[in-house]
Amino acid sequence: MKHTVSYNAKSFILDGAPVVLTSACIHFFRVPRELWADRILKARLGGMNTIETYVAWNFHEREEGCFDFSGDRDLDAFLSECERQGMYIIVRPGPYICAEWDFGGFPSYLTKLARYSDPRPRLRSDDKDYLRYVDRYLDHVVPIIAKHQWTRGGGVILVQVENEFGMVAAARGESGERYMQYLRDGFRARGIEVPLITCVGHCDGCIECINGHYPARQIPDMRRRQPNMPLFSTEFWTGWYDIWGGPHNTRPAEDLAVASMDFWAEGGCGYNYYVYHGGTNFGYTPMYL
Repeated sequence: MKHTVSYNAKSFILDGAPVVLTSACIHFFRVPRELWADRILKARLGGMNTIETYVAWNFHEREEGCFDFSGDRDLDAFLSECERQGMYIIVRPGPYICAEWDFGGFPSYLTKLARYSDPRPRLRSDDKDYLRYVDRYLDHVVPIIAKHQWTRGGGVILVQVENEFGMVAAARGESGERYMQYLRDGFRARGIEVPLITCVGHCDGCIECINGHYPARQIPDMRRRQPNMPLFSTEFWTGWYDIWGGPHNTRPAEDLAVASMDFWAEGGCGYNYYVYHGGTNFGYTPMYL
């Protein structure tokens, strides 16, 4: 039997049956490998049926041209553990991820493309030098994701293109549009068959999703802009991150519960608790030091 992933305006559909997605964000690169199974289990026992993770490019290419997918960096093993525990999977491989992670996941050598003397934005654009590095990264990471797709008997049901590109789209202009289309086509050419999604920003051929503390408030606008797409919150913010030396941020559970019920009541088809387990920023990996 060929497994399928499709959707309509009300839900995602797996093998012909609608499914409600309750997703837990767990960044495998912020959790030691020996704890992956425990954290996934806790999410499953907490009522989640999906695990979402970014892939941080610079976690795997610490030296230019040298890719490492072993040990704590073994993306294949993490996806396999999610599948072993019966979880659906959403993967967000960037190439830019933000994620409150150093340089948004970009390798440090890309700073040579970000010269202040150059008025043209080169990162996150269709700049040929930037895209050459992006292609090399995608050539390494996408095959790992592709073999774990639902359509091939695995757990991956959605793959995200870039991340929150709408925040820089105006500055990139037509170059940014071509960049997003290039990424979309690159994922497809490398074997991604499941639906592609975006968050904060639209790309033809992708489902735009919602980020925020109160995603229900964005539903009317989203319905106007893409009436035939399911309403999914890629980042249903469970709180906010702490900055070293700053105040500790919390969110009352009651507030989160009410926001969740509002989202379902307005027609939401699923959400990803961002984050479910925060993990640890080892070394010099956090966005803020």
